[in-house]
Amino acid sequence: MENGLFSTAEFAKWSKDYVLFCHVTTRVEGTKYDNLLSQKKGNSFPYITVLDDEGNLLQAHRGPRELAAFNSTFHKAQSLNSRLKELDAKAKAGDAEAQRALIKERLERGFYSYKQAQEVVAKVKFEGEQKKTIEGLVTDIRIQEIIDNTNPRDAKSRIAGGGKLAVILAEGKGPASDATFENFWVLIMDHAESVSNRKNFKLGYDALFEKYGSSPRAERFFEGKRKILEGMK
Repeated sequence: MENGLFSTAEFAKWSKDYVLFCHVTTRVEGTKYDNLLSQKKGNSFPYITVLDDEGNLLQAHRGPRELAAFNSTFHKAQSLNSRLKELDAKAKAGDAEAQRALIKERLERGFYSYKQAQEVVAKVKFEGEQKKTIEGLVTDIRIQEIIDNTNPRDAKSRIAGGGKLAVILAEGKGPASDATFENFWVLIMDHAESVSNRKNFKLGYDALFEKYGSSPRAERFFEGKRKILEGMK
């Protein structure tokens, strides 16, 4: 990246209108904020995003690393930020529908911790499909916090994290978005294998195979997991 657009005078001039922040994920245990990538819904790098003045995720950049594409992403983020401020003003003025819309937008973008999400949602009445959507978003935040506090390189940590996720699964809940889907089921399988829970292991295997089973890159993963499944009673 440093040999591309980011090292040009053109980018330097463009960036003066923004506050730039670079974070490096080290995967070294104990490093401060090392889970920032996943907290901001990233699963690969480089991961370029636009945050608001409080550090909340507004927009992830999905296009080419070119100024025209950056401008498009930043304009979308600015538009969203304006909309959120407008909804916030309406909600504070007593507009119940604006308040529900604002909460949904903030939940979708991970503005709240799980505890905060529970408290905010408990104060507002949601009904029907909207209620189901909100409950799914809150569960996703709960799942993401468990994932963020799990060390993927430590077997004991993965099993412990999977055990916490198994509680959510037992409640009849699961991931509501792609951001938590893969890690949720992989950790469920790690825990299930450790306690010989064939039912949960198969649930994880089937969920992942349905989504990724056709990928040649996942062939070895599924071959290994299939052998484990066959050996479980």
